[in-house]
Amino acid sequence: MGDRAVIVVADKNGHSPGAYVHWSGSRVVELLKGAIPGMRCGDYSYSLARLVGHLHMEISGDNLGLGVYAGPVDLKPRTLEEYSPGDAGVLVYHCGTGRLNCYGGYLEDEYPNGLDLAVPPG
Repeated sequence: MGDRAVIVVADKNGHSPGAYVHWSGSRVVELLKGAIPGMRCGDYSYSLARLVGHLHMEISGDNLGLGVYAGPVDLKPRTLEEYSPGDAGVLVYHCGTGRLNCYGGYLEDEYPNGLDLAVPPG
């Protein structure tokens, strides 16, 4: 099956498509943390591009390891639970505040109150 997760990057203006990882759900939070220094504060599209580049460099394996999904319609919890691929679920990282919330997977149970991560450079 895999250990799937989708990361959506958001800011006050909207949100990105999802960066999908097939085998890296258990380490997706650490992968996201590693990408944050290359992201741009408050710019979800630029931040998603840097995230995908980082994931591409860090994830080994075949061509099933990384993809980009059409984004969710909105960021409401019910929508995100339906958008989830299962396994680790959906992570929504707000690149303006550093806030990370998890939905629809085991990371939601692990981080029920979310996490406060670093804010990308301006």
